[in-house]
Amino acid sequence: MPVTIHRTVRSRRRSIALEVTEEGLLVVRAPHALTERDIFLFVEEKRRWVEEKVRRAAELARTAPPPRAPEEDKRLKVLARDAFIERACLYAGKMGVRFEKIRLSSARTRWGSCGRSGNLSFNWKLIQAPADVLDYVVVHELAHLVEHNHSRRFWAKVAEFCPGYRAAKHWLKSNRL
Repeated sequence: MPVTIHRTVRSRRRSIALEVTEEGLLVVRAPHALTERDIFLFVEEKRRWVEEKVRRAAELARTAPPPRAPEEDKRLKVLARDAFIERACLYAGKMGVRFEKIRLSSARTRWGSCGRSGNLSFNWKLIQAPADVLDYVVVHELAHLVEHNHSRRFWAKVAEFCPGYRAAKHWLKSNRL
């Protein structure tokens, strides 16, 4: 059975890229000069990858939590802000680092970030995760105040204050909030 392309986006890019959306739809990003036949052949060549991504998207859609009312989101955001401030203050003291501000985000692809100025940003939906996962994300971002990369020294710092970080990372990859 052929793979169905939902949408082709043409641009000045030089390479072709495939994306399977959360809904399981295939989007192809391609250079203007690439023919429809070339796109079709590329997609066919990557058929297994596309089928696996579509299967995973369908699986995630079945296990996705039901939508919440806006009032519930507001309540969770207040809880998240309090929890992140508390956890960041606790771990910053233990780690001997200082952060400036904490901001909540609704980022679709990031659980947290740390700016060079010491501002921390956390996805508010993490408040629904187990406490050890929330702690891991906080420690991860605070460790970036010492190591601005993902080097061995960075991961050693994370492991020092969050020994079970590998399980927390796995939880984040396996669960959808």
